[in-house]
Amino acid sequence: MMKSFAPKDRAEMVRNDKVVVTCEFCFSVDQFTPHEAGVEE
Repeated sequence: MMKSFAPKDRAEMVRNDKVVVTCEFCFSVDQFTPHEAGVEE
């Protein structure tokens, strides 16, 4: 799922050392580390 976002967009999603994504279809919430989300440091 995270690979569908551009690297710049993924980097902008990082808040407090985590990436939180909410599905707009089922409203489930997933949390990732920046590394898991593919954010290049």
